Amino acid sequence: MADELAAFRREDSATADALTYCDMNTSPTGERITLAGRMAEIAERYGAEHFVVQCLQRAYAHLAGTVERTKERMWAVGVCD
Repeated sequence: MADELAAFRREDSATADALTYCDMNTSPTGERITLAGRMAEIAERYGAEHFVVQCLQRAYAHLAGTVERTKERMWAVGVCD
């Protein structure tokens, strides 16, 4: 889907990081969860061979970076994670 996605500018902002942080640290039932836990939950729900799971596994380093940057921003303003 590289050609299709090329039509959209990559969003590299604190807001984009925060949205990813929220998605990757919230379970389907609204509970707080770690990134590793969220990844495991998605793999269990979809199955390890599913396209969504494979894409998330490939994006793990990027996702972990967004989570860490957001945690650092929260700590910097006194909002502890």
